[in-house]
Amino acid sequence: ADRETVCRFIRAEFPEWMEKASTEADAICRHNVDLLGYGRVELGTTINWSQDPVTGTVWPQRFWADYDPVHETAFGDSKTIHELNRHQHIARLGKAFYLTGDERYAAEAIVQIESWIEQNPEGTGINWQSSLEIAIRVLSWLWAIFFILSSKAFTEDFARRVTRSLLAQLRH
Repeated sequence: ADRETVCRFIRAEFPEWMEKASTEADAICRHNVDLLGYGRVELGTTINWSQDPVTGTVWPQRFWADYDPVHETAFGDSKTIHELNRHQHIARLGKAFYLTGDERYAAEAIVQIESWIEQNPEGTGINWQSSLEIAIRVLSWLWAIFFILSSKAFTEDFARRVTRSLLAQLRH
C-alpha cells in the first residue's frame, strides 16, 4: 500500500537490488531472457511464443490435446518452450517498474502479455497443453499486474483483455 516507503527502504538497505532489477528489466525489454541454464537467449524483435528460443523451431498451432511433448521432439524440447511461456521474466519487468517507476518496464510487460494473448487463442497451441505451465504463467501475470497496477500504461482496455485471458486459462 505504501510503495514509496518500501522503495525508500530498499534503496537504503539493499541498493544492489535496485540495480539488479533495472539491469534485468533492460535486458528483458531487449527481448533477451535467461532461460533454463542456456544463459541469455535472444527472442527477436517480435516474440513468437510458439518458437523454441534455443533451436528456432516453431511448434505448430493445433488443438491443445493433440500434442505429445514427451515423444514429439521435432519442434524442440518442450521444457524450453514451456519455460519461456511461464512468463517469469514478465513479473521481473513488473518488479522493476515497482521499484524504479520507469514506465518502460510496465509498458513492455503489457506488450508481451498482449502479444501472448493474441498469438495463443483459447485452447490452441503448445502453450495450452500443460495445466502446470498455465498455472505458473497465471501466477507470473498476477504478480506483474500487482506491480504495474499504478502504471499509466495499465488501461481499462488492457485490464479487460488480461482478465478474459486469465479466466480462460484458469477455466482450462
